[in-house]
Amino acid sequence: MTSTAGLERFGAIDLGTHTCCLAIAELEGEGMRLLYRERAAPRLGEGLAHRDRLDPAAAERTLAVLDRFARLLRDHRVSRGRFLATEACRRARDGRAFLSRVRERTGLAFELIPPAEEARLAMLSVLPLLGPGFERTLLVDVGGGSIELALVRSRGRTADAQPFRVVSLRVGVVLLSELPGSDQEQLLEAELGRIPAALRSGGDLGLEVIVVSNTLLECARRLRQAGSGGVECSDHLCLEGADLEASTAALSASPQPWHGCREDGCARRLSAGLRVLRALVLGLRPARLVVADRGLHDGQLVAFSRCARQMPRAGSGS
Repeated sequence: MTSTAGLERFGAIDLGTHTCCLAIAELEGEGMRLLYRERAAPRLGEGLAHRDRLDPAAAERTLAVLDRFARLLRDHRVSRGRFLATEACRRARDGRAFLSRVRERTGLAFELIPPAEEARLAMLSVLPLLGPGFERTLLVDVGGGSIELALVRSRGRTADAQPFRVVSLRVGVVLLSELPGSDQEQLLEAELGRIPAALRSGGDLGLEVIVVSNTLLECARRLRQAGSGGVECSDHLCLEGADLEASTAALSASPQPWHGCREDGCARRLSAGLRVLRALVLGLRPARLVVADRGLHDGQLVAFSRCARQMPRAGSGS
């Protein structure tokens, strides 16, 4: 046991194309109590739109972040952890070699997970956001280098929600941001054109779409500030009815609400995020749209919680 209260502590890291996220928590009641959370942006996948290997400077930045995260895990006396690598390491020819370097330097053993596992963990992170009355929800996990889509069949009981028909698109906001505008549109149109019709249709009840992306949440919030409405919480924005119609109209008008963003890279990323958000909303025409700043690390904590509650406690005699 690892805390003064005798509760086991869990840690999860999501190593993405643009960001690296850490979450540490312990069991509390029927859920988890978050002890520490951090997002860094070492931009591991920087330049992968133009080459097939990781940039050495980006790799060093990421190693420095992960070295610090490893110390934080030790300082919090975490006993169980899962560390997840995604599209940047899948795409780069030296991605697996980089993860070996990470293990040698920090002791952290990362898993290079497939898109289906990304979709499952993203779904776990947004279970409380599923709306009543929708038998199916389309989950869209928008990362820096890829987009995972999965239908979620909830039947009104979020605990029973299951993802199925997972599709992975090899396009993300960081990859798009490194391309000229015309190439962005061409790549985005080609990749979104691969979404099967079965994932686009919501049936008689309409389609609920939940987008998991920090960048797209920032885009949606800026649209809301421009007058599109919506119900905003600390880490997500919900749009439906007249609010969704206003946002759809604003997206159709191709707004550019990012003036004043200090870094060119930030402005390019937000503009790419706007393109993705516009394409999703106009292409899918959801009846309800939720954009959330959740991640694979959040979903992994949910998975840890479920697993821990199903296992016998130490000293129970089981």
